[in-house]
Amino acid sequence: GLVEHKRRNSALSNGGKSPMSVMWLAPQLILMGIAEAFNAVGQIEFYNKQFPEQMLTLAGSLFFVTLAGANYLSTALANITRKVTTRDGHTSWLTDDINLGKLDYYFYFIALIGVLNLFYFLICSHYYQYKSMSLHAEESIKVHTKEEAEAEADANTAPWEVVEQ
Repeated sequence: GLVEHKRRNSALSNGGKSPMSVMWLAPQLILMGIAEAFNAVGQIEFYNKQFPEQMLTLAGSLFFVTLAGANYLSTALANITRKVTTRDGHTSWLTDDINLGKLDYYFYFIALIGVLNLFYFLICSHYYQYKSMSLHAEESIKVHTKEEAEAEADANTAPWEVVEQ
């Protein structure tokens, strides 16, 4: 939002072309790329650890379904924003000429949705009950006696191997 506000002001004061470098966008784009990568890994790991074993295939596909749903939601949000902001003869925040629109307001709106999403996540994560992480948590460790270890070694010896005594 802040970078777009600065870009728009510089473009309007310089005849429609901003002298700002596109590299002003690099920090936030890099941060979003890293965040998306960590989110994808964490989400798939969560599904694989928390879904029942019989549903792991569904867990893998759920990631892509949520990604597709997010893309449709993003498109719907942009269309709704266009319709709502053009009421009463105002110029849309998302016009074809970005110097005439208010793209910075849209970015602030997206940031607000992100903050609300963070609070929703914190509430859900507070009440979530994790599945047991260990499959063998209740099994005790058996300690073999010397005789049991020798018997097991004899049982694992192939018939063609000769054991000298």
